[in-house]
Amino acid sequence: MKILSKITLITFSLILILILYLSFFGIETNKFNKQISDKIKNIDNNLEIELKKIKINLDIFKLKIKVKTIGPKIINKQKSLDIENIKTQISLKSFFQDQFLIENLELSTKPIEIKNAISFLRSFKNSTELYILEKIVKKGFLVADIKLNFDEKGNIKENFQIDGFIKDTRFGLLEKYEFNKLNFSFNLNNEKFLLQDLALNLNNINLNSNKIIVSFIKNKYIVEGEINSKEILINQQDKNLFIQPYLKLYNIDKINLSSKNKFNFELDKKFKFNKLKVKTLLNINEASLLNKFDLKNIFPEIKEEISLVDHKIEIDYQKQSLSVKGKGDIISQKNKDIIKYSFNKKDDVLFFELFLKIKDNPIILEILNFKNNLNKETLIKSSGSYKFDKDFLIKEFSLKQKKNEIKIK
Repeated sequence: MKILSKITLITFSLILILILYLSFFGIETNKFNKQISDKIKNIDNNLEIELKKIKINLDIFKLKIKVKTIGPKIINKQKSLDIENIKTQISLKSFFQDQFLIENLELSTKPIEIKNAISFLRSFKNSTELYILEKIVKKGFLVADIKLNFDEKGNIKENFQIDGFIKDTRFGLLEKYEFNKLNFSFNLNNEKFLLQDLALNLNNINLNSNKIIVSFIKNKYIVEGEINSKEILINQQDKNLFIQPYLKLYNIDKINLSSKNKFNFELDKKFKFNKLKVKTLLNINEASLLNKFDLKNIFPEIKEEISLVDHKIEIDYQKQSLSVKGKGDIISQKNKDIIKYSFNKKDDVLFFELFLKIKDNPIILEILNFKNNLNKETLIKSSGSYKFDKDFLIKEFSLKQKKNEIKIK
């Protein structure tokens, strides 16, 4: 009886030691190489994988065997990607039944050059989009964690998950726009592509975004998010690229601003934009416009350069219509005035409304025999429309100084 008790105790101790050893240290084996290789081929039949010895550990609480291999390499048509590790889990039941049913795979990549990653993807499908992407990307690195789940037949389920980040990426677009220092983290599944903590430098302008979401719906992509900029000074080259083409009426000399922009649009499989909507909150700390209008007969001390200071502007663009509302200080003569304005563009007609509060600056309207009193506040309101390539049409003009008011329609 004592001998049986000792044998039982020794056996139990050996089993316990084995369980502890397998749980904390594990063992190396090549027993699972074929199963992992087969699962990789389920992704694409042309894929090959170079595997080193696999290490297994026991998870006694979940009744599973943890399987991990370090430094494998995935190959397709002489293109390869270096993988940091591959992990999976196998139930103890399938292990003892010699079935080795792999329910999932987790792949963690090493830092990969983005151009190499694109080239590897092109080895699967040499699409026009990937070809263009490979051409415009100059440099950058990608790190990703990929989680794949398999059904009972070994096919990949749709609930895949890819997390990772892109760092120090640079690419050029249309030879005019240079994107540098692009960094963001991402999450990708079968329903959406989420970008977070995005930062980039566009032609030396720093931009950032907390979140951009790309949703996959049928044969199109729905993109929505935000792009913000802190205080920036736009130089002559940037002005010619980003401002002057859209504000041809005004010769802007310099501008210092910050902005918050929300946007959404649709993108089809051929990358054609549709249903673009943009809402912008623009803070102009200072902007200078070269005065191209001959207004000395009205504003006798008008300067060659007009300055806008501390302007808050709301911009709303959608369906070929543009709405702009703003207010702030304006320095067109010796002293500072206040201006409020709104513009609404539909097709090729621009409707406008201006409200100008003037104090301590002269105004002369000879046709109305009016000259303002510098000690009193003068209010000027004007509204009308402008058809591009044609003249302004003034709908209403009014001028008020205390009890005196002039209104022209």
